[in-house]
Amino acid sequence: MKRHGPEEPPQPAEMPKREGNPGRDFLYGTLLSESLLDKILNGGTGESTIQRARQIAGAAYEGSYAVPGARRVVGKLGTAYNQAWINWHERREVNAIGKWGRHNRRTEANDGTRKTLLPLLKDESIALGTRKEIELRLSRLGAKDAEIDNKKDKAQTKAEKRENKARIYANRRDDIADRLIAQYDKKLAPRERQLEEEKYEFARFKLREAAQEVYIKKDLEKARLKEEELKRMNIALRAAGRPEREIRANGTELEKVIESLRQGVAERRRVLAKERSRLEARIAKYDAKAAPYRDKRDRFIRIKERRPIETGIPARAAKESLSERETIGAHERTPAAEATASTAGEASEAGRAPQENSPAAPEGGKRHLSLETYGARWEQFLRNAYGDKEFDRMKRSGDVSSTDFDDLAKEAGLPSDEILEPEQFKNLFGLYRNLKKPGTNDGFHRIDEFMKRIILLSK
Repeated sequence: MKRHGPEEPPQPAEMPKREGNPGRDFLYGTLLSESLLDKILNGGTGESTIQRARQIAGAAYEGSYAVPGARRVVGKLGTAYNQAWINWHERREVNAIGKWGRHNRRTEANDGTRKTLLPLLKDESIALGTRKEIELRLSRLGAKDAEIDNKKDKAQTKAEKRENKARIYANRRDDIADRLIAQYDKKLAPRERQLEEEKYEFARFKLREAAQEVYIKKDLEKARLKEEELKRMNIALRAAGRPEREIRANGTELEKVIESLRQGVAERRRVLAKERSRLEARIAKYDAKAAPYRDKRDRFIRIKERRPIETGIPARAAKESLSERETIGAHERTPAAEATASTAGEASEAGRAPQENSPAAPEGGKRHLSLETYGARWEQFLRNAYGDKEFDRMKRSGDVSSTDFDDLAKEAGLPSDEILEPEQFKNLFGLYRNLKKPGTNDGFHRIDEFMKRIILLSK
């Protein structure tokens, strides 16, 4: 027999407010009349009216889904509506769990009394009448336990019912959210694609920037040597007693060379800085275009992350009806059965992780080799480390770590016979790998071992 009002009066705590809501005109003008909506929200209508309102709301929701301006408003309304039902069922689920907990504490109290009385039944020093009184009391405790178990079953059944109801509305809410998420993913896809292209261009720029740093370092070294040469020449001329005008005239050509080298370095860095700023601005531009759609999509993702609570009540064991009848006849006295208890101990064993000893790097000076030589030595290193078969498989599968370095030289804009320092080679190789296959787990993770064993060898 139902109580007053509907079985599930909705109390949506997250329904949109009427004042200042962008979907108010759409909601009141298309979905429902204002008075009917107020009755539904306040639970003041009959079951048939609510069912009718649900049908109208569902039909209007499906029809309005294609309207871009109303899509998010209707989606928020749908998720809030189902979340309101989730909240309503969760509140009643928690109430039922509380009742179950109170009944369970009564069962635990009876169990404590039973543990106190059971040993007295085996005490032969206690009079038989007293022991029978204890036995009768234990029988009464069993009857109370059965009554409590019935109440616990009733409370648990209510809790499980509300739990399933909440899950049903959670699935409906998630269906709406998934639909909106798919729409925003569709809008976001071209913007994310453009952003990835800009990131790829920026990765290519970083590779070429590292290659330009090789030339910048060489030009700076040339300028430093020319400055030392000019300094030594001025000292020699002054020691010979030459006038300052002649000393300055003799150093004019060297000063021009030094100035030209430094201007060249400054121009390279200016061009690199300008290109970096341009690419970073484009990345920021497309990221700003994608961000609003990410925010809208993430809003519904966060809605899905709110999961219904679980009852946490242990599962009940199925009961079987007893088919045995009580035997009527003479009562034979038998000794009470002895209770046995067994305990099991657990032993834990702490394991020690094996420690790997990395080979120490040999001492000595660093060799400056050509890019082509680095590539040949890297290939030989991988062959020794993985074997010829595995290395050939890596090469066939397009593993960047097994590259022949021709493409690296092309992308970096360097000749294959360019002499590089070990750190410069490692930096260029790492940037090239990030450009071609970022985030992959390949043979590149052994580059430090290669640097220690092959490159940093003593001359």
